[in-house]
Amino acid sequence: MVRKNVVGGESRVQRRSTMIQLPPDDFCRVSVMVGVAVWLPGTARPARPAPFSPRVDRGEDGVVTRTPRAIARPNGYKVGELMATQSGRILLGALDRMVYSSANYWVVMFSDLAGALAFLALGLNRFSGPWVVAGGVAIVGFMSSGLLEYVVHRFVLHGPPSMARRGHAQHHAEPRALISTPLFVILIGALGIWGLLGLVLPAGVAALLVFGLYAGYNYFALVHHWQHHRGIDLTCVAYLRRLDRLHHLHHHRQVVNFGISTTIWDRLFGTFQPTNEPATDYTFWSTIRSYWMKLTCKPSATS
Repeated sequence: MVRKNVVGGESRVQRRSTMIQLPPDDFCRVSVMVGVAVWLPGTARPARPAPFSPRVDRGEDGVVTRTPRAIARPNGYKVGELMATQSGRILLGALDRMVYSSANYWVVMFSDLAGALAFLALGLNRFSGPWVVAGGVAIVGFMSSGLLEYVVHRFVLHGPPSMARRGHAQHHAEPRALISTPLFVILIGALGIWGLLGLVLPAGVAALLVFGLYAGYNYFALVHHWQHHRGIDLTCVAYLRRLDRLHHLHHHRQVVNFGISTTIWDRLFGTFQPTNEPATDYTFWSTIRSYWMKLTCKPSATS
């Protein structure tokens, strides 16, 4: 505090300093608290991003090249990374909208049928063996589609969080909504399976196997559509009527009856539930477990 006094025509300035007297221990404690407050993460003022400044490179021939530097963002991303992230979000948003599109639902229904026929034509063109063998290969593929349907339904659509699980959850919330896999996703998957099978099998045999898988998928899609939209048409066939009842039971419990077009794999893996009772553990696995216990359990020693 500064105070100016005039005494006898002369001016003088008297400086009076006011100090807070703290004991040594309190003074150290306050100093530490102030230091921690200043250096705590997030309390300091964030550094401003570096401005745009081109990098100057001078070659051996004296030519000067100016290359723009990557502009760092406060969140740690660069311009290219931000654009890639935004593009990925746009793509996921587009796929998400396709899942809930009724137009996509009907287009996929017919495009998958065309894709299966294309694999059939490719297989018959590349296959050089007897027709009976070709038919047997296609039947093997068709029967295997039930296992693929079970695995995807149980461990993907009811598995870890994903866009597929989110769309399937919406299907459970609105069973009659026209929700389907985005266009060409199943076709791309079929091409991938064909490529993998082509590494160990002739191209014609691999194509016929994929045709059987694809035909099984189309059968599943048709049965599933009928179950939710044309259930009255299934009452005339006892087997389809039973599948319809089991699938509605799956919608009620969601941990049983994962097979849509067949109950074989639910029966084998112990998730088949014909009524409101708990899922039945069938003899197949019970026999395997009992046989394994006989092999591994040693008889207790008797004294």
